[in-house]
Amino acid sequence: MKYPNPKISVIIPVYNTAAYLQESIGSITGQTLAEIEIIIINDGSTDDSPELLKAIAGQDERIILLSQQNAGQSVARNRGIEAAKGEFVYFMDSDDILDIHALQACYEKCIANNLDMVIFDGESFGDDKIHKPIFDYSISAASMAEYTLERMHSIGLHVKIDFPHLPASISLNAKCWKKII
Repeated sequence: MKYPNPKISVIIPVYNTAAYLQESIGSITGQTLAEIEIIIINDGSTDDSPELLKAIAGQDERIILLSQQNAGQSVARNRGIEAAKGEFVYFMDSDDILDIHALQACYEKCIANNLDMVIFDGESFGDDKIHKPIFDYSISAASMAEYTLERMHSIGLHVKIDFPHLPASISLNAKCWKKII
């Protein structure tokens, strides 16, 4: 079902990641928070990604498929932001997977605490399926968090850095925030 006022716009730039698309996009279409839109931007892929994306988009009407000549991840994300209608935006890489409860947990935390942003940890994976931490919090995490909070508060964002209790199987690059346009 397509939602006219989605709670979250998930933006996924894609460039030559055909091997990961089914699992990656499946982790978004299977979210417990169904009121989302999924904006996928094919950034000039030269592998089988365009054909796979068309097939995947045909299976879920919440998916909006855009294509452009290769211009890089930032340009693709900006194009997704322009198309986004959600109350919040979540950026996901096309080779990430997300726990099925992650968007629900982030959305509820933002609403309950009147937050503009939620940041949480994840694990990376690759062809070898070895999980490695994305962030090394042993390197002055408190200093990083304090600096980040200071900068965000200085531009008027209400932020609480927290790590929702999500299963260890979560794999992501975590960014979920209100649209600031």
